[in-house]
Amino acid sequence: MGYRYVWLIPRASTKRMTKLKKIGVERSRAALAAADLVLLVLDASQPLTDEDRELLTTTQAQHRIILLNKQDLPTAFDATTLAPWTEEADVLGTSVVTTAGMDALADRISSMFMGGIANRQADVMVTNARQAGLLRQARQSLRDVISGLDNDMPLDMVQMDLTDAWDHLGEITGDAAPDELITTLFSQFCLGK
Repeated sequence: MGYRYVWLIPRASTKRMTKLKKIGVERSRAALAAADLVLLVLDASQPLTDEDRELLTTTQAQHRIILLNKQDLPTAFDATTLAPWTEEADVLGTSVVTTAGMDALADRISSMFMGGIANRQADVMVTNARQAGLLRQARQSLRDVISGLDNDMPLDMVQMDLTDAWDHLGEITGDAAPDELITTLFSQFCLGK
């Protein structure tokens, strides 16, 4: 259901890792492997750590953007330092405190997904509750079609359920727009004069 994003948690630095921490690390690694895009945030105000280098190496084969955060502070390294792991074009400077670089990050993510990063989860992305509801209605209509065929209902009755399924899917793709949808959309948006 949509693209998958991951928060990475570096390995615990202590020698003794609790069972809970181990489970957390395993889940983080599994989520990382399933991610469509990795946003690797590095603290640019501190020198690279072993954990940073490990994450840079681990994520090398994935679609990723490396964020050198804390650009509002004196930096300990820059994009050229990351040359062994990536090209400078894959690195953005950001500051969460001042929001510097956030617009560039949003633009980069948008261009990457619109430019063809394949979604590992599905070929279609459902972006809101209305679409999810329409998919459920379409599924139920298709179940009614199958049930009608199994019970030897007249084809014109079965066709009504099939048409309902088609209409629900058309509302998602934009091929159908019933009056109720238009009314709902206009009621949710304020249109200026």
